[in-house]
Amino acid sequence: MITLKTLFLLFVAFYVTVKIAFFVSVWFITGAIARRALQEKEKRAESLRLQELEAKLEAYEQQTRNVANDKVIYGTRHKRFVA
Repeated sequence: MITLKTLFLLFVAFYVTVKIAFFVSVWFITGAIARRALQEKEKRAESLRLQELEAKLEAYEQQTRNVANDKVIYGTRHKRFVA
């Protein structure tokens, strides 16, 4: 026959087991979420770097086109060839 003390100890053992399983699962899930967030942050940072480089390249190309256009305009106005 199961005594009240044995029943209580079984309940406590079950409760402790469930609590430990809960906290371990929360720990693993939190770790997975943190890893995923870091990966996403790295991807976003790389994407931002690429966008900045593309913007700098576009600005440089625009500046080159503007200089060439300015040379043509200057040469036309002053009747001389500018290399």
